[in-house]
Amino acid sequence: MNKEYSRVVSALTLFFANPTDKLQAIVLSKGGWEGWLQCELWNVLNDGFVVDDYQYEGKSYMREERYLDGTTFCDLVDDDRNFWIELKAYGIFRDLNDFINKFKDDIQKIGRIYVPAIAVVVIPKIYEKESMFEDIKPDHVIWHDSFTIFIKKNEILKKI
Repeated sequence: MNKEYSRVVSALTLFFANPTDKLQAIVLSKGGWEGWLQCELWNVLNDGFVVDDYQYEGKSYMREERYLDGTTFCDLVDDDRNFWIELKAYGIFRDLNDFINKFKDDIQKIGRIYVPAIAVVVIPKIYEKESMFEDIKPDHVIWHDSFTIFIKKNEILKKI
């Protein structure tokens, strides 16, 4: 398994394991919890973190890095440009069909690059529906009491 993939999954798992009151409240806010979440994940990955007594060292990530097409941007990319992360967060004020289509767009974007990449979607349990991603078939799902995280890998990462 790819080392950076394991690190990112551990960071996501840790972040959502004990949701704070601030996190619970921001999910209900209009416009912005996705951007907030991208910044929080960026901070955790850059600073490093501890899971089960294992210290994950900080690794430098960039935000809003341009894809080779020159017109679209990736949410988080490590400084070596060897791991790319697209991140979506669903909230009550978003149209569900539009949200799912934007996640599918992210899956297509990471499918066009030749380094390991993932598309991640975070959904509060109160909005989750069984059929939301049945045609996408996530590669990894992280279940928490308040949130579900779906992860789709690109073909490069699947081969590692």
